Amino acid sequence: MEEKYNYIALSSKVLAVAVINYTEDNQLFDWAVYIDAVPGMDHENEYVSVAAVGAKQSKYIAIALFPRYDINKYRL
Repeated sequence: MEEKYNYIALSSKVLAVAVINYTEDNQLFDWAVYIDAVPGMDHENEYVSVAAVGAKQSKYIAIALFPRYDINKYRL
């Protein structure tokens, strides 16, 4: 299983991070979205802490933020 990340800034100090798990053959396994406040100085590094300790979002918020991922594979 390979874990990848995708993030968007909801403001300069709030990030939403999609944590996506892929199978060994690069197929989407599952995913989830986490949101948290950040210092807003370096989003390229701050997303890691959001993925680790951010508040998990409902699948409805997640699909609104990251519509390209399959909602049926959202991790509950």
